[in-house]
Amino acid sequence: MSDRLRSALIITLEVLVFLTFTALTVIGQRMLSWQGLGLECIGLAGVVGVIWFYNHTHK
Repeated sequence: MSDRLRSALIITLEVLVFLTFTALTVIGQRMLSWQGLGLECIGLAGVVGVIWFYNHTHK
């Protein structure tokens, strides 16, 4: 696998994961229950993890 293809796949995966966790945060915010709070926390932790991963690889 070429480096360019590998890089494109990693970027695509990072964007999909970021969008998934952002969607969890938004969906959790709309729910007025403990499950909604849980979804928000999972989404927020995921977004922070994606940002950490990005910063870790692009020092």
